[in-house]
Amino acid sequence: MDAAIEQGVAWQIRLNREFRGMSQRELAKLLGTQQSAVSRLEDPSYGNHSLETLAKIAKIFDCALSVKFVSYSQLAYESERLGEAEQCAMPFETEWSDIDGYQENESPRRPDAVLHGRHSIDLR
Repeated sequence: MDAAIEQGVAWQIRLNREFRGMSQRELAKLLGTQQSAVSRLEDPSYGNHSLETLAKIAKIFDCALSVKFVSYSQLAYESERLGEAEQCAMPFETEWSDIDGYQENESPRRPDAVLHGRHSIDLR
């Protein structure tokens, strides 16, 4: 289980960084550290992610950080949902503009395609 958590956190950092069109060097600069530190954070075998660092990364990514205790059955359920679309955290500004723009008879929706640097990623 520990390895799955370590790998999952590292993968989410890399995926969300790339989703935002950021290089490791750019994220490092925003964190006030070196590119090699970001490389370590994205290494699935690292396993020493502090809550403080994860909170800083969440702030940079403009998303929330959720840390919670769950049952093993819930962990198993969530382990089935590890695709890019489920692991990529929408920036609050993007999410808010989508919610703010919906009409009274519509339901808020997650955009099917969002900007990835200069490329579009399909989140379906």
